[in-house]
Amino acid sequence: MDNFIKDGNFTQPFLVGLGNPKNPEEYFVYLDHSAVPAGTDATMAFDLLYKSFDVFNVDYPMYQFYTFFSTVVYGATKEISPQVRSFNIMLNQNQNQDEQLS
Repeated sequence: MDNFIKDGNFTQPFLVGLGNPKNPEEYFVYLDHSAVPAGTDATMAFDLLYKSFDVFNVDYPMYQFYTFFSTVVYGATKEISPQVRSFNIMLNQNQNQDEQLS
């Protein structure tokens, strides 16, 4: 993991998965030259990554992506941008169509 991180220029914190790229065995949140174990479940690892931005008071690197999760998934942000609102509407419409087909 150290060689991979030394070679890259990454915005921190970020998520590292070890093992098979299609099915990592273990996840870590990497910040300031430290790898914090994040478990074996991708959802839980992303949850830890997402929360680390607030804990360490770091700006989101992909603002719209993380704002979507902040607003729609976590309900932590009250203001919703037009882009996030429209993406959320599209996801809900697709989900409703899938349910009707079932």
